[in-house]
Amino acid sequence: MPSTPSMSPADAPRRANRSPVLRGLARGGYVASGVLHLLLGWLAVRLALGSSGGSADQQGALKELAAAPGGALLLWLTAAGFAALALWQLTEALVGVPGADTAKQVGSRVKAGAKAVLYGVLAGTAVGVATGASGGGSSEEGITADLLAAPAGRWLVAAVGGVVVGVGVFHVVKGWRRTFLDDLRGTGGGAVGQAVVRLGQVGYAAKGVALAVVGGLFVAAAVTADPQKAGGLDDALRTIRDQPFGTALLIVTGVGIAAYGVYSFARARYARM
Repeated sequence: MPSTPSMSPADAPRRANRSPVLRGLARGGYVASGVLHLLLGWLAVRLALGSSGGSADQQGALKELAAAPGGALLLWLTAAGFAALALWQLTEALVGVPGADTAKQVGSRVKAGAKAVLYGVLAGTAVGVATGASGGGSSEEGITADLLAAPAGRWLVAAVGGVVVGVGVFHVVKGWRRTFLDDLRGTGGGAVGQAVVRLGQVGYAAKGVALAVVGGLFVAAAVTADPQKAGGLDDALRTIRDQPFGTALLIVTGVGIAAYGVYSFARARYARM
């Protein structure tokens, strides 16, 4: 009998990456992302209209989901979707882009690795809400205080803020230039429909603005050496609200974040995987 060729450890990520089961579950992660962003958009609009209940961030959105009929099951499904998407992104980071040059390989692996961490954190947050685990205080302020206490801490906090601002600007540019279509099967907008293109443009721009404000809060904390000035998405949305014409700006931002959520449903179907 011919011997079955042994599979090397390096082959395992490639086989997992090509698994129809993992890819199907990972598409469920984009559905979970869509639900999360719809709830974030709703929380942002509520905040703009004067609601003071709950936090307008990922944990607040997941708590809103938990309060819905069948919320416990929905939370676990959301956690499973994010976990599958994190695992698939991890395989992308390990496998890379076949035939690509070194620079593109490094870029794609770093990007996929960062997404794996992000979706893993979201999965953990969903599990924490589902099991009733409570987060103590503002993690952003705590992390910022620890960084400020380190040697060259103000520079470290400023660097974190600069990176987050850069990610925000990247999202805005990605929406403006429609390069998010590269993530979908059938680029150019024809195959996925113009409605999906418009939702992606508005959604990426709104999400980018919110991220840029988050980064700006970290930069402000570095300049003033005050960790209380740092904050997450909830603080960023409140900062937008407190600007001139802030109510209108925050409503537009909330609608844009919700548009990203609807786009994520389309991405679950059309994503290149």
